[in-house]
Amino acid sequence: MTSIDIEDPYLWLEEMDGPRVREWLAARNAETVTALEDTRFEADRKAALDLLNADDRIPFIGRRGAHVYNFWQDAAHPKGLWRRTTLADYRVAQPSWDVLIDVDALAAAEKEDWVWHGCTALPPAYARGLVKLSRGGADASAVREFDLDTRRFVDGGFVLPEAKTEVAWMDADRVLVASPLGGEDFATQSGYARTVRLWRRGTPFTEAPIVFECERTHIYVGAGQALDAPRPRTVFMRALDFINSEVFVEEEPGQRRRIEVPTDASASVTRDTLMITLRTDWTVGGKTHPAGALLVIGFAAFMAGERNFTVLFAPSERAFLQGAFTEGDVVALSVLDDVRSRVTLARPDGAGWQVEKLEGFAEQAVVDIGGFDQDFSDSVVPPEE
Repeated sequence: MTSIDIEDPYLWLEEMDGPRVREWLAARNAETVTALEDTRFEADRKAALDLLNADDRIPFIGRRGAHVYNFWQDAAHPKGLWRRTTLADYRVAQPSWDVLIDVDALAAAEKEDWVWHGCTALPPAYARGLVKLSRGGADASAVREFDLDTRRFVDGGFVLPEAKTEVAWMDADRVLVASPLGGEDFATQSGYARTVRLWRRGTPFTEAPIVFECERTHIYVGAGQALDAPRPRTVFMRALDFINSEVFVEEEPGQRRRIEVPTDASASVTRDTLMITLRTDWTVGGKTHPAGALLVIGFAAFMAGERNFTVLFAPSERAFLQGAFTEGDVVALSVLDDVRSRVTLARPDGAGWQVEKLEGFAEQAVVDIGGFDQDFSDSVVPPEE
């Protein structure tokens, strides 16, 4: 069989920021504007912007240590303000926000189109953070260490150039880095990190040892340190594809074990609780748990072989789990039941779990109890699908 060379007439589009590409994009955008923008479009657009920029919006927060954090965008600050206050001050009508980073001012000062991608801070003090900034909103981010007390980037601190990078604190002087930086050997075929490296402060990143990896045909790897665990615990994850993954835990140096749950399940560990959300039926311990069920068990007990799960939620013909998240020892569940949202809180009481309905919401309301914490990332974070 002879090969046939076919010239691609659109190969020049690979130059994403080339002048010819920008000209082509501008022409296509102009066609779209002409086809779609009219009086009604402008009215709808203005109404949407007014809502997005309204001063009386509820500022969503993430609590870390003594403060609550919020990322705020409005007409005057389109790139956003990363700010914090105390929980008591947040409860008043007009909180006194302490601005840590003004992204608009930073972008203007550095002449960069910075877009906020979050910050991973080191507990329990949360005085140091690893800030992620994207140029123009791309998937890739630059990483820079930030001092939350002085509100300055740390001279000589942890800094990484733009890449599809995820970082997590190991301790004050070491970070776990999942990044494709370094060339093909460090990237999967999807362009995400193939290795996790343990980087020590004051040493070149290129010399950071590899502590975990996956195959190039896999999607990505990630790692995080469970700093709230009863004893030090490092969690590693490799995504086999966008559905299946394997999670490993290391509680003693060199003693890494896989958490034996179905690869298509969602598993998370908080303190000493393992929480599993099933995508497909799972027969284990002589029982079959249905797809969509939420199971919990003590993590140490599970790793020792125990499989007697507590079922916090099981789906029915009319009810399914919208989401669940943990805060301390409490698990909050948002369930859509007969097209009505309800929220329940589950707490361990030593002998089992107590589940109670969270009151105060209209039954018809769609309640968002969790979602993406836009201020901090304290665990393994997957790339966007």
